[in-house]
Amino acid sequence: MNRGSMERLFATQFANLSRQWRLLGDQVLSRLNLSSSSGWCLLYMERLGEGACQSDLARAVGVREPTLVRTLNSLEQAKLIERFPHPLDARAKLTRLTVSGKRIVQEVEDCLRELRQELLAGVSDEDLAAALRVYENIEGVMTNRRGGS
Repeated sequence: MNRGSMERLFATQFANLSRQWRLLGDQVLSRLNLSSSSGWCLLYMERLGEGACQSDLARAVGVREPTLVRTLNSLEQAKLIERFPHPLDARAKLTRLTVSGKRIVQEVEDCLRELRQELLAGVSDEDLAAALRVYENIEGVMTNRRGGS
């Protein structure tokens, strides 16, 4: 197979794999009685850490900020998160998980860890490290194309 064919196959399989991986993650969230938007939002809040601003969270989740705000409103009403003003920018809101939110995130992380272990069970450490290097290389090129944002 020539380079162009391999690149096309790689791009196709990479996109399909990403969609399928996300769908399996959505199924995990559903089993935990979480909507996709709420579950991923909570998970990325934990990964970004306390005090993440809503705009950074929207970027991490992959949605526009107005869409995220609706999800955050719901999570706040459910007492899973808190929002508070940015100390230096009154227009910006920061977020943090409540104790209840942290408990749910731990359940989600435990289930997603099991899923990752199942999906990657037949992959050697060396192959996984190589895949991560390829991913990081592509991500770097994409970041440069966007102008470093």
